[in-house]
Amino acid sequence: MKSPLFRVCVFVFLSVCSSLLYAEPVQTTAVAESLRQWNAELEEAGQSFANTDIDDEELKRIRTRLNGLRVDAIAISDNLAAKTAPLQAELTALGPPPAKDAPKEPKSLAVKRKSLNDQLTDMDGQARELGLVISRADAALDQLSGLRIRRFTQKIFSRGFSPLAPEVWQKGLPELQEKFTALTKQVAAWRDHETGQALNSKLIHLITTLVAALVVAWPLSRWFSRQFGRTSAVQIPTYVELLRAALTVGFIRLLLPMTVTMSVYLVFEHDMHWTDAEHGLALCVLKALFMIILVSAASRAILAPFNGRWRLMPLNDNDAHYVHKVIVGLAWVFAFDLVLDNWLSGTSLELTLLRKFLVGLLITGLLLALLMHRQLWRMDIQHRRKQSDKAGVWRAIRALMGMLVLMIPVSAIGGYVALSRLLGTQIVLTGSLYILVGVVVALCNELIEEAFNKESELGSKIRQNLDLTDEGSELLIFWFKAAVNTAIYVAAVLALLVIWGAGGEDISVWLYSVLFGFSVAGVTISLSTLFFAVALFSAVLLITRLCQRFLQQVILPRTRIDLGIQHSIRASVGYIGFIFAAGLAISTLGIDLSKLAIIAGALSVGIGFGLQNVVNNFVSGLILLIERPLKVGDWVVVNDMQGYVKNINVRATEIQTFDRASVFIPNSTLISNPLLNWTHADKTGRVVLPVGVSYGCDTRKVEKILLEVADAHPSVLTVLAPSVLFKGFGDSCLNFELRAFVQDVDKVMKVSSDLCFEIDAAFKRENIEIPYPQQDVHWRDMARIEALVAKILHDKK
Repeated sequence: MKSPLFRVCVFVFLSVCSSLLYAEPVQTTAVAESLRQWNAELEEAGQSFANTDIDDEELKRIRTRLNGLRVDAIAISDNLAAKTAPLQAELTALGPPPAKDAPKEPKSLAVKRKSLNDQLTDMDGQARELGLVISRADAALDQLSGLRIRRFTQKIFSRGFSPLAPEVWQKGLPELQEKFTALTKQVAAWRDHETGQALNSKLIHLITTLVAALVVAWPLSRWFSRQFGRTSAVQIPTYVELLRAALTVGFIRLLLPMTVTMSVYLVFEHDMHWTDAEHGLALCVLKALFMIILVSAASRAILAPFNGRWRLMPLNDNDAHYVHKVIVGLAWVFAFDLVLDNWLSGTSLELTLLRKFLVGLLITGLLLALLMHRQLWRMDIQHRRKQSDKAGVWRAIRALMGMLVLMIPVSAIGGYVALSRLLGTQIVLTGSLYILVGVVVALCNELIEEAFNKESELGSKIRQNLDLTDEGSELLIFWFKAAVNTAIYVAAVLALLVIWGAGGEDISVWLYSVLFGFSVAGVTISLSTLFFAVALFSAVLLITRLCQRFLQQVILPRTRIDLGIQHSIRASVGYIGFIFAAGLAISTLGIDLSKLAIIAGALSVGIGFGLQNVVNNFVSGLILLIERPLKVGDWVVVNDMQGYVKNINVRATEIQTFDRASVFIPNSTLISNPLLNWTHADKTGRVVLPVGVSYGCDTRKVEKILLEVADAHPSVLTVLAPSVLFKGFGDSCLNFELRAFVQDVDKVMKVSSDLCFEIDAAFKRENIEIPYPQQDVHWRDMARIEALVAKILHDKK
């Protein structure tokens, strides 16, 4: 009889085997079930679109379901594509099936081939069905977007009652009076219901909460103000200090009022027994107060209406104070409208028209106050520019804004109240977005500048670790600014689309398509993959640069390796890192290297003719790094150029001449032409000094003097003793040559000069003459010339 443990083991074994054998069919069944469910949802969505009575909330729910359906279908399609590749590789490894007249392949291979073909066929069919579902979902989403746009347009441009119609005022004002009367009675009933003791208890609770909140918030705000705020000690703050102080002031202006407001709200919510309507109204009041506090704090931080030295915007004191009052006024208007919208909910259409019309008039008046203040639009005053600099552009913007602002009351009077309200709200939000983007761009640019500023501690560390020159830092700053500003402007455009009516889910679907793949002419482009590849390439290059820096400063100096070999190691690490980074980036992009090799082979002939010199120099540079006929610091002579090797780059080698000029010699020239390297094996050099003395001098004495002068010089080596050669008899002198060796070839010119001075002094002491060049002229037919001269003299007499 078998034990229970044995039965359990058998059951587990059979379960695992069945899961391995039937995992793929179960997954296939799940995909088929999902396809049936998605097709049913698409059919239901199409029927819903045909219903003209469907409301906006139902359209939002349908859009959410369609977006989720589309994302799930794309994910399963990508998963199928990933599973198809290894199956196709296995089928390719099996090779083509045998021909009819060829011997049959083994049964196991035939079964495997059939299984692979069946799986690939099923996956291909599912991939096609998924593609159809994705296409139908896209079409349904486009249809839904068109329907929402038509409804939005119809709502905005539908004409209703004019707010100036008498019947609107006749019905709206009495209803508003009734609401005020009801509110007054509600407050009186609450006051009569509360006893004096209860009111005192609630008052004590409120005061205690406020004191506790102030005890926490007040010291914190004071500390922030002293550490990072606007201080009188700084007379001319930098832009970084302006931004830091603005953020600090904004935080402080938010901290105290919001702490007090939130404390009051929490006390009232705890002590008061509100109905649902009263609780909703209290929340609206809280939101309205938060809106006023936030806008006021931001305005004070940016405009600094009472402290011109710390102002971010280029405005004078009067204009800054004027703009601040208008901005805070707009905040109060929108906050008041938010509270009224909740309090007057459920009222008649006439009262709603009156409320929106009056709020629109207030918004129009405040915006016109900004537009009519001409000094704000004077670039020569506000920005200290010439009158002609972009003056026409600003006039056009001002005129366009004026037309849009005037459209607010005009459209309302014409009966287009929805359009009037949309214009008023969106103009204010667009202006706020413009200011916010400007501040964020300035802040990010200043942070980037500070991060690479060589005078700051952080900037100096970054420059040192990345081995950046001034030019490299400027280039890096430019690309960082370009990337950050592009991201900010893209986000601003998306926010602007949302402000002017674009749906958030529509934008999210568009962003998903852009980031995770969209097709162009059958080619799928994924910006997220592209960004990741660029980020990976940059990260590997950064790590490579840090490794080079670590080798140069920490590892290699502790070894006895020659400086030239150290440079070669550092350059090799850079080449390897670049190749590795490029390979990772290409693999991340999903580019097939085999296809890339085919393309490169096809283009190699044409590219070879155009880039043969570049390739030749690159290969020559690798040869120089491997064979090392020269290294950094060597004194070399190439053709008529000589100097010290400064850098061995990919294309050319930099040589610094003795005149401190840089000469870039192509690497192929160094390989193909004779190269004289004074310091290849070691830095020992030889001084060869020719000396000429007059005929009749004691040659042995000359030899002795020259050897004594050479031996007396401290830089002349004694191991390789100096020598003197009697070279021969010249036309004017006896030719000698002094030869001596020095430890450092860089001192050859200096030692030669010193020896010349000493030889001249020694020859003067020993009365050894260094002759001038001499020539003897011999005249032929001298007798005939003398007779001719004598005849000429006789004739003159």
